[in-house]
Amino acid sequence: MEKNQQKDSAKPVKNWISSVCGYQHVGVEPPKKCPQCGVDDIYFDPVG
Repeated sequence: MEKNQQKDSAKPVKNWISSVCGYQHVGVEPPKKCPQCGVDDIYFDPVG
């Protein structure tokens, strides 16, 4: 389990924003579905 944690921490955390509703998410990848409007992850853009 420790090896998986090291791999995850090596990936950069990004800010993601939904281009549909403006919901912001912080993580390595965008959410699969927006919890606010329900769109797929392809509608999330990295910010910054």
